[in-house]
Amino acid sequence: MLGEGNREEGRRIRVKYSDLKRVDAVYTDLAAYWKQKYAALQIQTPNEGMNILINTWTLYQSEINVMFEGC
Repeated sequence: MLGEGNREEGRRIRVKYSDLKRVDAVYTDLAAYWKQKYAALQIQTPNEGMNILINTWTLYQSEINVMFEGC
């Protein structure tokens, strides 16, 4: 696991995700979150690479920028 924070936070996160069933559940929730986000707007062009860039990576980058804007 890679992250940023103090030792106590690291210990808390390590304990929280020490159960692999919990990790699987959180991963499933995360996948569902992004699937719902991606489904809101899909652009189709003749170029599959362009579709992936616009429909996946551009949305992801925009979302991440908004999340870290307040940091």
